[in-house]
Amino acid sequence: MNILVAIMGLASGLVSMLGVVAPDALRNLILYFKKGRMWRAVLTRLVGGIVFVIAAPACRHPEFIRIFGYFVIVAAMVMIFARPKGLEAFAESWAALPDVLIRTWCLGSAAFCVYIVYASGWPLLSF
Repeated sequence: MNILVAIMGLASGLVSMLGVVAPDALRNLILYFKKGRMWRAVLTRLVGGIVFVIAAPACRHPEFIRIFGYFVIVAAMVMIFARPKGLEAFAESWAALPDVLIRTWCLGSAAFCVYIVYASGWPLLSF
């Protein structure tokens, strides 16, 4: 099950690296989901959070993965109860950030994703 956590960490890391390398492409992706497709982001967060909570015992850092999973579930719940116009406005404001801020945010996010892959315990790396 921890391989799912690693795959989700890798996928999120790739999206983050897209923001570092090509901020305009990430903007387009965010604005694509903004147009009536926010439910996909909510569903992705909800399923991802549940996977993290269930997979936590098999991971290298189970407490971190479990707590992060609960955090992701709460984020999905907040998105469910938020007004759609508010979520769209948030997406637009994030997409309007200057390139340097998007790159900085995404670089930090990519580093966090590397830690998620490490904390998942897969592949069995020993540092």
